[in-house]
Amino acid sequence: GEEEPRHFQAQVDRLHEQIAAAQESATRTRAAEVAAHRAHLQATIARLEAEVSALQGHRPSPQTSGPEVLPAPGPQARAEVPMRRQSVAGVNRPAGSQPLPL
Repeated sequence: GEEEPRHFQAQVDRLHEQIAAAQESATRTRAAEVAAHRAHLQATIARLEAEVSALQGHRPSPQTSGPEVLPAPGPQARAEVPMRRQSVAGVNRPAGSQPLPL
């Protein structure tokens, strides 16, 4: 009789630990997806800026030190596109739906 409640309590404690670990892991995964998406956007912006500066006859734009700093448009710029499109769509969540550590 005495053992059962303690046994159940131990199971409940283990489940709480597993839930906490899963939530922590999900938060880390989410933060990694956001960081990957941000890196992809920055690479895209850099590529577009490089194309614009090439079209403008290589005049350096004020916010960059010159076209030589930017990656040339080409296959290496496209390599950063994430294969899973769903994770990219999930980034456009309404603010406040889930706080993320930056």
